[in-house]
Amino acid sequence: MIKSVILSGRVWVYAFIILGLCSCATPANIKALQRGVEERPGDFGAHFELGRAYLERGIRWEGASMVGTPVLVSKRWLKKSQREFEKSMEIDPLSPEPHYWMKVIYTVRGKYKMADEEVEVFNSLTARKKVVGSPPAGRTSP
Repeated sequence: MIKSVILSGRVWVYAFIILGLCSCATPANIKALQRGVEERPGDFGAHFELGRAYLERGIRWEGASMVGTPVLVSKRWLKKSQREFEKSMEIDPLSPEPHYWMKVIYTVRGKYKMADEEVEVFNSLTARKKVVGSPPAGRTSP
């Protein structure tokens, strides 16, 4: 269980990473993530991790997690998740990660065309990240 503490700046980033590594869908963890969104409404990580926590409550995986087939468990949690991912995309429109999870949401909802569109956006943004992070032509990385 997470104890209530006042977190600021980079500490929130580490808290979100830690919550993301464990099951972040416990009631205590969701409350901590909700507090983070309230305290830092413009923070991409706060909305993104809360979206993942809600999604974990809204679906279950048949087969391996993130590789198998997502199955709807709760429309309520799924809607909450979608709102958080949409907010995270508003904050950082160049981040590919929320698009991956939106694809999962659309797949569960049976909106396969929208899911395919999210895959295209995800692939485009991921490729863009790789190009931006690549060394200039003719040079190699250290």
